[in-house]
Amino acid sequence: MLIGILIPSCDDKPLVLHEFESLDDYQAEVESDTQIVEHVGPASSLFVNEEGKPREPPVNQRATLLLWRHNRPSY
Repeated sequence: MLIGILIPSCDDKPLVLHEFESLDDYQAEVESDTQIVEHVGPASSLFVNEEGKPREPPVNQRATLLLWRHNRPSY
């Protein structure tokens, strides 16, 4: 079992610790098949909705900031 952090796209909703037992648990939370985005450092992953762009959901600013912070380009 893994402990993850749910990051709602609405800034008014709090972050929530959540236990995940299988890929199905991740997919249930993102309401679709998942795409895994690996972070460079610290080693971690974001599980995101694979169909997010075509569905045009609201931008999850907190998750985007986390991604930018941990996957900075190397120049």
